[in-house]
Amino acid sequence: MTKQDVDKEIKKALDVWTDFTDLTFTQKRSGRVHIDISFLEGEHGDGDPFDGSGGTLAHAFFPVFGGDAHFDDKEFWTMESFRGFMPKKTVITCIKTRLFRNKFASDSRARVRPFVGLVSQ
Repeated sequence: MTKQDVDKEIKKALDVWTDFTDLTFTQKRSGRVHIDISFLEGEHGDGDPFDGSGGTLAHAFFPVFGGDAHFDDKEFWTMESFRGFMPKKTVITCIKTRLFRNKFASDSRARVRPFVGLVSQ
């Protein structure tokens, strides 16, 4: 994927949030940001190293811990294709549920919750 493809997919994912909340996003190429989205490999300074292709796809942090979202650059990321590990839009949308603490976070019926766990039947 090109840098432009990545930017488009990130915008699509963040648009999901702007369509249903009062959140807004502005892309910045430099300076201070609230959410820093990075594609990294292996140990990258946050104590939670990536394990390469086929393992951990991404991780993110609550705003109080920086609000960053890191993606494993060794994964085969795709755009609008079933080839590859997981579409970036889906991963970014899921990760953002951990980043935003809003009025929906305490509602057990809401799709937006800070943690995702296994559901037993």
